[in-house]
Amino acid sequence: MQKQVLILITAVLLLAGCTYHGKIRRGIYTQSRQAVRTDTTVLVISDAGIEPHTLLVEPATSFPHAFTLETADGVAVATADALATVVERVDAGPQALAEKYPYQALVTYKAQFTSFDCEEEKPLASSATAGLCTRVTLTISQPNSSQPLFEQSARRWRPVPQVGLVGGLEWLNKHTFSLLLPFTGPIYVQRRGADLRHQLEEDLKEILMEIMQHLYQSKTVFEPGPQASL
Repeated sequence: MQKQVLILITAVLLLAGCTYHGKIRRGIYTQSRQAVRTDTTVLVISDAGIEPHTLLVEPATSFPHAFTLETADGVAVATADALATVVERVDAGPQALAEKYPYQALVTYKAQFTSFDCEEEKPLASSATAGLCTRVTLTISQPNSSQPLFEQSARRWRPVPQVGLVGGLEWLNKHTFSLLLPFTGPIYVQRRGADLRHQLEEDLKEILMEIMQHLYQSKTVFEPGPQASL
């Protein structure tokens, strides 16, 4: 009986401790606005293109760890902040509001573990080669139009080595056959999850900066014309 209770407690600890829940934060894009911005309004659609959650399952570790991040709100707001460096008024909201805006921006976002670069999606032999690939596409159009006025994609890949406390805990789990996992696992997952979240935020910021450079050069994206009333 005591053995069964111990097994149950261990299972609960593993399930609770080896999953990270976080979110892409607001306010990560803080670049300076252009001296002269286009006098129009854009809606960044927050409930299409961006998955509400991104699930990352870390490969090649002594025990599978899952990291879940809320992405839709943070990615939409970061994109809105980026567009606000070019356009006077930018909101983030559901697609149902698109008809009220002269322009809409659709963002597709995907982040996943890969090896070496974004094109390598095969299983990894070693966590030392693991990296995070983030892909973003920004499409700007007018409501009810199938022809985009602007579309640009960018991506980032970076290795995510296990260093410091995270590396030490993974080494300990591996060499103790995960006997200490109920105690070290929660610490590892929370620390590792925070590191992954920070990297995703940095990569998203850099990707948006790259896309904005292309938008700066596209002088005819926001043509003067009749605008819908808000």
